[in-house]
Amino acid sequence: IEITELKAQFPEYFPESGDSLAKQIYDAYVKVRDNVVNAGQSSALRAITAADRIIEEYALAETVRNNARNNGTAAKTSSIQKTKYSIRTDKNGNKYVHITENQGIFDKADEKDYKRIASNFMSKTYKNVTLPLSDYNLVHVSKTGINKYNYPGVDYPSDIKSAKSKAAAELHNLLEASEYIGSSADSKNHPFAEYGFEYYKTRFVVDGQTFDGIIDIGVSKNGATFYGMSNIERVPLDSMPSALLSDVTSASNRGTLIDNSIPRPGTDVKEKFSLKRSIEEVDKYNYGELLKKKDMPVTMLTEEIPYKENGQPDRTAVLSKGIENARSKNNPNNTDSTTYIYVKDIDKNIVVGKNGLKHGLTRKADETAISTMQIGDILQNAIAVNELQPRDNTVGGYVLMGIGADDKGNYYPTRIIVNNYEVSDIEPLGVVYAINAKKRTVRELPPSLPHNSVTSYSSLSTINIADFLRVVKDNFADTLSQNLLRWGEYA
Repeated sequence: IEITELKAQFPEYFPESGDSLAKQIYDAYVKVRDNVVNAGQSSALRAITAADRIIEEYALAETVRNNARNNGTAAKTSSIQKTKYSIRTDKNGNKYVHITENQGIFDKADEKDYKRIASNFMSKTYKNVTLPLSDYNLVHVSKTGINKYNYPGVDYPSDIKSAKSKAAAELHNLLEASEYIGSSADSKNHPFAEYGFEYYKTRFVVDGQTFDGIIDIGVSKNGATFYGMSNIERVPLDSMPSALLSDVTSASNRGTLIDNSIPRPGTDVKEKFSLKRSIEEVDKYNYGELLKKKDMPVTMLTEEIPYKENGQPDRTAVLSKGIENARSKNNPNNTDSTTYIYVKDIDKNIVVGKNGLKHGLTRKADETAISTMQIGDILQNAIAVNELQPRDNTVGGYVLMGIGADDKGNYYPTRIIVNNYEVSDIEPLGVVYAINAKKRTVRELPPSLPHNSVTSYSSLSTINIADFLRVVKDNFADTLSQNLLRWGEYA
């Protein structure tokens, strides 16, 4: 990564050093952070400006270094990662991609040539590269998917064709910002979709116009394969969140946006997860093995979400209640500063801290807050449904699932991501990294469950594992093993 310009602009943060690039950038950021704390008003602005640039460069350095070490795709990854911060979030917590990067490839070109230009760019940048898909998955991009994207055999209106070609320059962001919406069997025997197709909805803004598209993903024993984007349509202005309208109608009015274009000082650079999804890798997470587990206890959620005057959840109060609930389990390993919860299913003590709980409150805080406040109750009864591959500074981890219910007829399937870290020569230390809960009503229960006899989960003390797995599949299918996704009852 070229940082000569950065060093020239902020020489006070970059003394001569023989350390690695990533280490130099991190040390520079620490200096910036300290200066912000001690600075007067005049110098604080310069320090914050430097921090914005430095932490972005650090993220790029670490990403390229790790990808080069893992799969030798450093050159392509570098060009991809420089545009990853186009992902933004509207006030409702929904991601979208503001397409602005790499648009120079279309300058002075005739619109009829956009498709060819996009195809060439995708082949050079994405061919045979594995990219993040939605929150916790990965997808492989091949020549077949690139061809399907640019030559789908469907004749779209000219504005959609143009927007789709321009969006191709940020395929990695379209994939990362997408959200799983469903699946189907493969009716045409595609070799890369022996287990069927998954569909992910993605939203993007091009030249002031907003579009929705469906990303098609083939699933096989070899993993997930990109197979183009279909069902693209323009989003009417009256159906878009007001926060997103500011991107469409005025480039200068973005005060209501949560803008992720540059990570701010003190925030974490988002980690990506590689799941062990094939039955060849983790046989213990197939349907038959999981069915051997005992019934899942349903946690009664009795805490009321504390709100601020502006109507938003009081995150500080939520975090305090979560830690208090976890400490109430009186784990013998607790210290004054560290809280543990014993998870029976994996026979491990897991560290619960405010940083891990905080991650789940950045999007759709209302849904996750109620589970967060009773994380100790939910986590101790959770079961592992998949594992994470080792990455960066972790040695793998777990995807745990639990469930809670309130007295209003709502239930909350809850996913807990646990990272494992190497600690000297002892067993890896498990730490809660993120929580995500979804609020569902009885009307949204899987059809196979007895609606007429179950008025709400709050009346149950347990739910059998088969029914629980159906709930998990309907809400968090993107973190299950391929065996679970293709099992007869789940197809």
